[in-house]
Amino acid sequence: MKEIIIYDSLSGNTEELAKEIKKEKPSAKLEKITTETVSQNDEIYYIGTPIIKGMCTDKIKKILMSLENKKIFLFVTAGYGGALKQLSIGCASSAGKTLIHTAGKVSDQNELFNNLPEQDRFLEAMADAASSVVKHFNGNAAYINIMKNISVDCDCDGNASAPCMQDIGILASLDPIAIDQACLDLVYNSTDPGKDKLIKRIESLHGVHTVEAATDLGFGTREYELINLD
Repeated sequence: MKEIIIYDSLSGNTEELAKEIKKEKPSAKLEKITTETVSQNDEIYYIGTPIIKGMCTDKIKKILMSLENKKIFLFVTAGYGGALKQLSIGCASSAGKTLIHTAGKVSDQNELFNNLPEQDRFLEAMADAASSVVKHFNGNAAYINIMKNISVDCDCDGNASAPCMQDIGILASLDPIAIDQACLDLVYNSTDPGKDKLIKRIESLHGVHTVEAATDLGFGTREYELINLD
């Protein structure tokens, strides 16, 4: 069975992840895309993209739209947000992003800032949208969070502040709730003095509530076993 790993990468994080996948799939071709087209001759496509302003890159978007009757495994890298954020806002259309940000009030981006809900309602809408994506893939998805270049700002910020903590590591799980909870715990339990800035931002926006709301929806658990592979 022909397999290919293709990716777009800006800061190098997606490229690093693609190379790790290559180690597990040595027979697969590895290709960093330079155009908006890709060969249709393979059967399985591992496609990687950074998330920029809540979306995949334009090149990856056009490639995804061009592929038909292929098995596709999508992997993404992003800033602060984790698996639940990328499942919800990262996978949503422009209208879907607006619905999430307004907690279901409107789908027109022009009306977004006139319909912003209370923060917890927004976080609950993210959890609800993530639940829909998890149910759609019905267990055929894995989640990888890269705790590297950790900034207080969201990946959708084109001018995000500089990293405030040292790199922590790469986490993988079949449960998007467990992996996000593990990331939070690693930040809180870190000895890095830079964590205070990140924790202040998380708590000011009640960031943990997305994990709480997702748990209430029942598509994962906050309980986990952390296995160190160093």
